[in-house]
Amino acid sequence: MTYLNYYKVVLTKVSFDYGLFKKELEKANQILTPEEQTHLGNWIIANEYNLIGEKEKSGISVCSG
Repeated sequence: MTYLNYYKVVLTKVSFDYGLFKKELEKANQILTPEEQTHLGNWIIANEYNLIGEKEKSGISVCSG
């Protein structure tokens, strides 16, 4: 399993809690390459309604750069 796929699984599992989601996303952005960060960001955007609540979406920055 790649780190990218690992973080997709982790983010899906912690999506019930905005704080955990944000913390895991920050960890992912420290480990993933810029290309992988872009892919993960696009994946989050494509799946945001399944991942996090409507009220919490506005505060998430998908890429660290």
